[in-house]
Amino acid sequence: MNNIGEAFAKALIIGLFFGFIGLIRYFINWIRFKNREKLLEEDKKNSFLEDKFKHLLNTKEGKKEITDILVSQPFSSNKPWVVYKTMKWGTWPINNNEENEIHFSITDEELQNLEEYIEFKGQIKSKEINALTSDSSAENSIDNTWSINIK
Repeated sequence: MNNIGEAFAKALIIGLFFGFIGLIRYFINWIRFKNREKLLEEDKKNSFLEDKFKHLLNTKEGKKEITDILVSQPFSSNKPWVVYKTMKWGTWPINNNEENEIHFSITDEELQNLEEYIEFKGQIKSKEINALTSDSSAENSIDNTWSINIK
């Protein structure tokens, strides 16, 4: 009975130790994210890079299949945007392998001046203008007029 108590105490101490390490890592990442430099048009840049490489999904490079595209946003403007492709190969469950490989890297300034990105921003702006100018809400509105028939 005494051995069970000792084993439980050791497991509890190990669990608390790993929990404490995890909590420290969480706060370090949270502080890094809160202190990062907010980039100009970062949402549009992220969308552009995802859109630019989404055609690679479910394609093969040799025996490896590309299963995901990840865009890594930089913490400052002098660091690059990095696009990773997740590649899988092998037979599950014996030797199923997966790795992230850098596919594309570009600095924020280069991305801001990239001709394709400028065209992409223009397409987004025209879609936003079309959405604002189209009066589809008037077509779907409810008729709130009252009619009273007095005889």
